[in-house]
Amino acid sequence: MGTAIDTRSRQLSGALLVLLAVAVALVAPGRASAADRLFAPDSFWNAPLPAQVDVDQTGLAAGLLAQVRSEEQANSGPWINISAYSTPLYVAGPNAPGVPVKTGTATGLAGLFQNRSLDRALDAAMSAVPIPPGARQAAGTDGTLTVWQPSSDTLWELARASRQSDGWHALWGGRVLHVSESPGFYMTLPGPDGLPQERAGWGASVTNLPYAGGLIRPAELAAGQIDHALALAAPLVRANVVTWPAHSTDGDSSDPTAIPEGTRLRIDPALDLAALNLPPPVLAIARAAQRYGIVVRDRADAVAFYAEDPASIGSDPYPGLLGSDYPLRLQRLMAQFPWEHLQAFTVRLAASVAAGPRFARGRRRVVVGTATCNVACHLTALTGVAHTGRATVPVRELNPGSVGTAHTLLATLPRRGSGRRINASVRLTAVGAAQGAATTAARVTLRRAVSRKTKASG
Repeated sequence: MGTAIDTRSRQLSGALLVLLAVAVALVAPGRASAADRLFAPDSFWNAPLPAQVDVDQTGLAAGLLAQVRSEEQANSGPWINISAYSTPLYVAGPNAPGVPVKTGTATGLAGLFQNRSLDRALDAAMSAVPIPPGARQAAGTDGTLTVWQPSSDTLWELARASRQSDGWHALWGGRVLHVSESPGFYMTLPGPDGLPQERAGWGASVTNLPYAGGLIRPAELAAGQIDHALALAAPLVRANVVTWPAHSTDGDSSDPTAIPEGTRLRIDPALDLAALNLPPPVLAIARAAQRYGIVVRDRADAVAFYAEDPASIGSDPYPGLLGSDYPLRLQRLMAQFPWEHLQAFTVRLAASVAAGPRFARGRRRVVVGTATCNVACHLTALTGVAHTGRATVPVRELNPGSVGTAHTLLATLPRRGSGRRINASVRLTAVGAAQGAATTAARVTLRRAVSRKTKASG
């Protein structure tokens, strides 16, 4: 989750605007090599929308519009996250040296994750990230940083990143190999050394959708052409459920009009955008929303799109692109976006892992996750195991088949030799849900396992 307000600005020369336009021409579709492209051509980020889609009839677009109108009244949005709560996108050259990033050691959480690794595969993936000297993470508590190396066709992203005296640290993150062929979300892919080279639960966003997806770049605004879908955040997000392509959610609303994370939207294709006399940056964003769509990726304090943090550019181009009064009147600019013409796609809801982990009282059973499913389905642990130091035990589910109730996933520890640390990695899918249901993931690390010798049950 990230707040949707940032307030930084600097001036841009006309020469830099020309360079940005040239840059977009050099990477225009059809002219760039595969490795110079983020995500596959048929990814939901890059593929143009078909003329006909199943449009939601439950009021999701109307609910989002109501949020926008409320923010307009309060003069708090809508917005574009740029200099905070977005991400800088550093493009690394082929000879850029890799630096290690220690994961699971971020500050700012009362020391909860200090000196503790959460995922050995992620540690390996972050062992040599070509972060350039002088790089900085985005402002705000999310502290996101993204690095893309076209020569190796690899993308890295860090969440709650910080540079400390001993180097770079991040609470979490992810790496996508062969990113030009990626579907645009993290998947669990086996590696040659037995560790996953990519995992479905990775990523800097809570939905596990990369920040680079849907990111508006200055060169695109300068050219007036954005050839990909857009990422969006909203304050009112549905709790416990997601829809494809999201994997998990931080939504906390039970309101039936609250939009689930992963929801895709578009501007009505019958709308003539040219007739609306929109400001050039709003027109570029609206055209992308009409042709490629919008994906709800995050929860925030205001409805907001995402643009590249200028930290990775060197100077701030946005006053020259969005107006000399940027960011003071950014919400007035974005209020001209045709929000009332948005259509939400029909959503197919799946369970999202939430809550946990904790020990069952008086037993050696460990709750490694709970989830709620509002469709006729049950949850299956695809790669569910708990490592106790001396044994590997399966994770199983209670209450299979229940609809609208919490499912509990348990690991029963051996009665002896359980060790002092338990690592559980559970990847779940909603089996029996409609096609396109999202896969969800839970990641936990526990210390100080129960040691008394009571009989395990269940």
